[in-house]
Amino acid sequence: LLLASSHSTAMRLDEQPLPIKLDGLGEPSLFMQARVRSFEAYRFIWQPAKGDGILLRLNVRPDGTATLLNQGFSTGGAGELAAEALRTGTRTVNELSVEQVSLFRAYLRISDFWRTPAKDNSHGDSGNLWTLEGARHRNYRWLNRKAPTDMYFIDAALYLVKLAGLDAKTFLVKDANADWMHG
Repeated sequence: LLLASSHSTAMRLDEQPLPIKLDGLGEPSLFMQARVRSFEAYRFIWQPAKGDGILLRLNVRPDGTATLLNQGFSTGGAGELAAEALRTGTRTVNELSVEQVSLFRAYLRISDFWRTPAKDNSHGDSGNLWTLEGARHRNYRWLNRKAPTDMYFIDAALYLVKLAGLDAKTFLVKDANADWMHG
């Protein structure tokens, strides 16, 4: 699927700049950094329908280890995807082993992150917005999911949540029409 960008060039939907403005968080553009051959990073952004969100960024080193940044943020409104994000709380950084990074990559493979259709279902009235963004080997990808139902996508994101030392239950809500949890 191609969309026209502001520069009048055609770009694939998954190559468009991430819709949330991350300048207020001091966050780099993974889209721009993806141009570097040796660069690999991932970002999970969780925006609840109400309240503050969480941003997790995984920066992978050439040796396979990584750092995982955890930052709370506020967009100033419920589900205001295009709103300027502002930091809340302190940033924390965890060091990850080669094994932990490898397991995250396995979650991405199982979820078919790099080939899943990039349709953006971030619009609508209910549910938390989950954005998973990745840059590696000169490829860039982001997927937005409002109240995701794909358990593989959820598992990949929640693995980062676990590595950040956060409680996964915070990110899940009980579906009144089902017997399982989702975002």
